[in-house]
Amino acid sequence: MMLRTRPARPRRDAAAVVELALLLPFLLVVIIGIWEVGRLIQVQQALNNAAREGTRLAAQGQIISQVGAPTQIAVSTGTPSALNDIQKNHPNDWAALIYFSNIGSYATPRVPMGRSYFQMKNALFFPFSLLNKLSDQTAEIRPYDSSFNSVVSGDVPNADGGTTPGMGFMGAYNQFSSASGFNGRRGAAKVVIFETDGVPNTVANGSLVNGGASNSYYRGIAPGSYLGNNNATVTSGALALVDQIVAQDSASPPGYSTAKDLARVHAIAFGDLFQSGSTLETQALDFLLKVQQHGHTSPQSATSVENYKIIVGDYNTRINLLREALEHIMQSGIQVALIK
Repeated sequence: MMLRTRPARPRRDAAAVVELALLLPFLLVVIIGIWEVGRLIQVQQALNNAAREGTRLAAQGQIISQVGAPTQIAVSTGTPSALNDIQKNHPNDWAALIYFSNIGSYATPRVPMGRSYFQMKNALFFPFSLLNKLSDQTAEIRPYDSSFNSVVSGDVPNADGGTTPGMGFMGAYNQFSSASGFNGRRGAAKVVIFETDGVPNTVANGSLVNGGASNSYYRGIAPGSYLGNNNATVTSGALALVDQIVAQDSASPPGYSTAKDLARVHAIAFGDLFQSGSTLETQALDFLLKVQQHGHTSPQSATSVENYKIIVGDYNTRINLLREALEHIMQSGIQVALIK
C-alpha cells in the first residue's frame, strides 16, 4: 500500500484583504451609481406627475392652497371673461392692464393702452418677461436660483407683497397721457377700474411732470414704506392721486375731466377678504367707497359701494359677478385703465 500526502494549500487571508481593498471602491461606485440612477428616475417621474397635475388643475382654474387643498382661481379666470365682453361689445374702447403691490417692477404696466386684449389675457397667466415670446417653445424662466430663492417676484402674475394702490393710480394717470411714450387719446372719456383684494398699507413714490393738459405724467414710480393696514398716510395719498386723475384738464396740474365728460374711478372688491366679516373687511370697503366718492362714481351720501362691485362667492359666482360688474361700468366709448 502506498500512501501519498498533498502539501497543505497556503493560506491567502492577506491576499484576500488586499483584493477587497482594491475592488471595494469600484463596487461602491457601481452600487451608488445604480442607486443614483434609480433616484434620478424617481425624481423625474415625480416632476412629470407634478407637471401633469398642475396642468390639470390649471385647466380647471385651480391652484393648491397653503394647506394643500385645490382652490379655484377666480381672479385670473373671471377677468378674461370680462375682457372678452369688452372686446366684443365695445369695439371703440382702449384699455390698459396695470398691477400694483410693493414690488417695484409693477411700475411698468403689464399691457399699455391699446386694444391688445389677447395680450391682456395672457398677462393674467404668463410671466411678464415671456409675453412676447409665447410662440417660442424654447423660451423659459427659472423661478428659483440654486439656493431655491425666488427670482421671479413681479414677473409671475400672482399675489405678492404689500398693497400699494398709489402705484396703480399713478400708472393709470400715465396711461391716459398723450405725452411721448404713452398712448392716451385726447377727447376720449377716461375710466379707471380699480380692483383689489386687500387693505392699503404701503405708500407710493413718484413725481408729477406738469406738461399741460393730456401731456403730464408721473416719473420715478416706485413703492415706498410699509406703514400698516389702513394707515391714514397711505389712504390719503392714494385718494389724492384719485383726485388728480379726475381733476379738470384745465387745472394745474391737469387731470382728465373735461367740461363734457368727467373722468371716473370705479372700485371693485374681490375675494375672500370681503366675506370674512373682519375689521379688515370693513376698512377695505370704507377705502373703496372713498375711492368712488373721490372718483365721481359714488355720491357723498353713499354708505357702501354698489353690491354688484363686491365679488365674492364660489368660483362660477365670482366669474359671473365680475363680468356683470364690468358690463355695468362699460356703457360708453371710453379709455379704461384696469388696475389689479
